[in-house]
This record gives sequence, structure tokens and C-alpha cells, in this order.
Amino acid sequence: MALKAFVVATSLIALIGTIAIGQTVGPSGGSQYGTSTTAAASAGAATTSATGTTTSTTPTKTKHAAAAKSAKGSVASVDDTAKSFTIHPKIGSDWTFKTNEKTTYWFGKKKGTWADVKQGSDVTVYYKNDGTDNWATRVKIAEPVTAPPAKTGSK
Repeated sequence: MALKAFVVATSLIALIGTIAIGQTVGPSGGSQYGTSTTAAASAGAATTSATGTTTSTTPTKTKHAAAAKSAKGSVASVDDTAKSFTIHPKIGSDWTFKTNEKTTYWFGKKKGTWADVKQGSDVTVYYKNDGTDNWATRVKIAEPVTAPPAKTGSK
């Protein structure tokens, strides 16, 4: 009976420790990091089975794909030296995006280049946030809308 009380007490202490370090325990008892162990084991605590065997586990983190983020607006400014640009959305404050060699550009339906990013262009930017920096992964530049040719006065 004392062993059973010890196991229950250890499990409760580990569960409290799990909550204190910010992990959540899912319906299967595993933590949000992809382990399928008990709450006590997911916190890295030692657990004792009914047979007296003690085991210890360490949680493993699984990588989750970052949610796709995007922003739309017109290019307010371009910094060729830093390879960054600022867009002005219809609603809200301006956003600055940095680019690198992994950034892809699309001008309409054709592959574009950094040179296609010009002040006044309408763009959709797909990006990743890295701390305080927004890194553009793909920049879709809208083709300028051309007015239809003017009609002449004769019928």
C-alpha cells in the first residue's frame, strides 16, 4: 500500500512540475513535444512501476512547420544596399522585409528578380519571422494594370 501511495505522490509531483515548466499534457498523456509517456515521465522525472522498477525519460521536441504568413501592400521604399523593402498595407502600419539568396520573386506569372521590387508596386510577401526581423521567402509582384486604349470619336 505504501508503494502505491508513493507512485501516486510521485505522479502528482511530476504533473505539477509539468505544469510549472509550461508543458501541456495531451489526452493520451504525452506532452506537446511528441512523447507518449506518462505525465511524470514527460517532465523528465523518474517513475516507479508496481514491480519496483525505476525508469527515467527525457522529453523530445518535434519540429512543427511554421505557419505561412503573408502581407499585402504597396512598396513604400526599397533599400538596395540592405536588400530590404517596406510595404504600406491598406490597413495598419508599414512592414519592413529583409531578403536573401533564398528569396524568390514572381512578376505576374513569370519568375522575377530583386530588380522587379520597385516603389509603388503592389506586392504580396510570404515571410518568416526571426525575432524582430521579417524575412521574405517569396515576393509576388503584381503586374501594373494598363488602361485600355482610348476610343476614337468616329463610329
